[in-house]
Amino acid sequence: MFYYVGVLVIVFKIEQEYEMLHHCYFSVNKLREIYKDYLNY
Repeated sequence: MFYYVGVLVIVFKIEQEYEMLHHCYFSVNKLREIYKDYLNY
């Protein structure tokens, strides 16, 4: 039972990290798009 809870916690942590990475990636892409628009001026 304890092992099961531990696995759940680890999965939850990994999901959080993944979410953060995804968010960072999305932000970087947005910044790059803005930068491209800026360079087009």
